[in-house]
Amino acid sequence: MQRLFRDIGLLLVIILAYSCKKNIEAGIKTNISGTTYDDNSQQPIPNVPIYINEYTTGFYGPIFRATIDSTKSGSDGNFNISFSTTGHGSEYRIVFQPGDDFLTFQNGIILNVGKDTMIRFSAIKFHVLKARFQITQNPNPPLRVSTVVGLQASVWGTNNDTTVFMKILPNLVNEIQFTITNVDSPSIYNIQLDTINFSGFQDTFNMVFPLVPENFPIRR
Repeated sequence: MQRLFRDIGLLLVIILAYSCKKNIEAGIKTNISGTTYDDNSQQPIPNVPIYINEYTTGFYGPIFRATIDSTKSGSDGNFNISFSTTGHGSEYRIVFQPGDDFLTFQNGIILNVGKDTMIRFSAIKFHVLKARFQITQNPNPPLRVSTVVGLQASVWGTNNDTTVFMKILPNLVNEIQFTITNVDSPSIYNIQLDTINFSGFQDTFNMVFPLVPENFPIRR
């Protein structure tokens, strides 16, 4: 019990310390330069929106206040942006938004205000998979199809032959998961997981998937 009280007290001290974080004084200039590129093909990503966001300090963490400047990457993927602090924010972040056609694990990067910085933003462009699903003996439609992007298709019918366009990562190993809800229990799933390397960088890949959901292994 004493340890619990000690841990709660430490947490409160951390929260209070953060909530007392002061706004940065106005007029401090920061220069940011960098590049945006596809980490898979190593090609530049042009025309990517880039924002400088200002945050104030809330009780549980930073609170977005305003976008104070923005730019876009050029045809070579390079960008430059400068901003000055307003006096109303305690934290500044640069945000890279390549759009839904790209996979990125980078979000806002906290900036060291007043220090000129070079930043490299990376993402991976999705390509298109033209997938033909030849489904037989599905005891519990729909068949749900997911990739790294998440749920991409729901296919109905006990038997079906249909074509679906999906997003995949080119020249990399992709996992495609096929799922149905177990007939006897809605909390259990029958799943088939296919691991496929889509070699190359063509715009559209083609593949046929013969699927028998009745034979999918049960996953709890």
